[in-house]
Amino acid sequence: MANREEYIKRPNPSEKIWQYMDFIHFVSLIDKGCLFFRQAKKFSDPYEGSFTWLISQREYQLGDDSYKRMIVEVYNDARQRTAVTCWHINSEESAAMWDLYSNRRQGIAIQSTVERLHSSLAKSAPKGMKSGTVNYFTKGEKVLVKPGAAGFSGEDIWFYKRKSFEHEKEYRITIQASDRAKIEVEGGIYVAVDLKLLIEKIYIAPSAETWKCNLIHSVANKYGLSVPIRQSDLDKAELY
Repeated sequence: MANREEYIKRPNPSEKIWQYMDFIHFVSLIDKGCLFFRQAKKFSDPYEGSFTWLISQREYQLGDDSYKRMIVEVYNDARQRTAVTCWHINSEESAAMWDLYSNRRQGIAIQSTVERLHSSLAKSAPKGMKSGTVNYFTKGEKVLVKPGAAGFSGEDIWFYKRKSFEHEKEYRITIQASDRAKIEVEGGIYVAVDLKLLIEKIYIAPSAETWKCNLIHSVANKYGLSVPIRQSDLDKAELY
């Protein structure tokens, strides 16, 4: 029988992962002591959670109107109740990720590992939590799994994205909302996390002014967050 690990991969536990964010989200993280899982429908990619790539165009066209309505309803329902935390897999900082998901002048990057992330969630992890690296595919590419296949869950659709997002090198964890009204209001789900386990290092944006660096150090100290904090040297001028 097929195993989920055959197509949803999980990196080495010691693999470094990164989450880039602005100052407000950083403060929210340490103030609440919670990791925010964003509601899937809030992502900018309209194909998030789409499983039409698992269904051939011919199969879809041959379906009657009720079948097509069912496809849309399942898709919309999944995007409403699913929440995701996304991390970038890389042994080093990524200049592209600073620009895409944070800000080189005032952003923050949390560096963790796969093992640390899961350990930090161990006491509060919701049932049905799924994790793995994202598979990137080209439109029309033959995919080896289908809903209903041995070892495949419908929730695994969140681990497939278009090839154009391959630069994200994403590791993600998904959970399912138990309170539909609450996830709609908050735009996601807050899950308690052990910050000391989660955060290995904090990186401050490479072009942040000194006062911003001092502020981040001050805020971290006020919350008793004793982890290494350093400014990224990606924009540091080298003397030759």
